[in-house]
Amino acid sequence: MLLLDPSGRVKLASAAALQLWQVSEGELGGAAFAGLFAFEVVSEDPEFLEAQWEALQASALDEPATLNVQPRGGNPREMRVQLERLSGEAGGFLATVRSVLASAAGASQSGAATGGADALGLLEEAGGVGLFELDLRQHNVRLTPAWKKQLGYAVSEIQDTLDAWLELIHPDDSAAAPTRLGRKPVAGTRAFNVEFRMRHQRGHWLWVQCLGVQVVGPGGELERVTGLQLDIAERKEMEDSLVANDARLQDLSSAGPLAAFELDFSNRVF
Repeated sequence: MLLLDPSGRVKLASAAALQLWQVSEGELGGAAFAGLFAFEVVSEDPEFLEAQWEALQASALDEPATLNVQPRGGNPREMRVQLERLSGEAGGFLATVRSVLASAAGASQSGAATGGADALGLLEEAGGVGLFELDLRQHNVRLTPAWKKQLGYAVSEIQDTLDAWLELIHPDDSAAAPTRLGRKPVAGTRAFNVEFRMRHQRGHWLWVQCLGVQVVGPGGELERVTGLQLDIAERKEMEDSLVANDARLQDLSSAGPLAAFELDFSNRVF
C-alpha cells in the first residue's frame, strides 16, 4: 500500500511495497508512481510521466487494473493495482497493489468480489490488515474485527473506545501513537507512518506498522485519525538478527585475521 499526493508522487509506502520494489524507504519518497511500472515506452520526462499518471487514474481509479510492476532487480511482475481518492483538503490517493493470484483467491473466497470490489475489504479478509478510525470530535472509534484478530482478540474482547486502544500501546512507544501531533500542527490532512509495539492477547508485545492520515482542525486540534495496521513482527526479528550478525562479524573482523566481503549482484552492491 502507498499514499500518493494529488500529482501521483509517493508520500508513504508500506514495508511490503518497499520489498516489492526492492528499495529502501527513502528511495520511494517523492517518486512518480507511474514510473514504478513497466510500460512499452518508458521515459523520465515530466510531461510523459504526467500523461502516464492520467492514464493510470483512468484505468485504476476505484476499479483494479492489471499492470506490470518493475522492481529494481529482476523481471516485471504482473500485479493488480487500484487507486482510491482520499478526502480532505490535502487530497491524494491510496494505492493498493496485490498479486494477481491473491486477488483471484480473494474473489473466489468472497463469492461476490468483482472488478469494483473494495480493495481494503479484500486486504482485511486475505491480507490480515487491520483498519481503525478514530473520530475524536464525536468520540466514535471503529476497530475492525481484523484489527482485533491481529492482536489475538475476539471482537467482544476489546471495546471500540479510544482508552481501550491506547491501553494496548507499549508505554515506551506512546510518543509514536498516531494520535500524537507534532509541535506545530497545521490545519488540514497530513499523512503518518509509524511503528510501535502493542500488547497481544497472549501477553507479549507485537510490533506493528500504522500508516494513514490525520485530520487537523482550524485550531490545531486533532479531529480524526484513519489508518491501516500491519503486523511487522517477522521483519523486526529479521532486523534484530541482521544487527546481531553484523556485530558478530565486526568482532571477528576487527579482533582477528578475518577479511570479509559481500557481493550483492541483484542490487549491485559490493
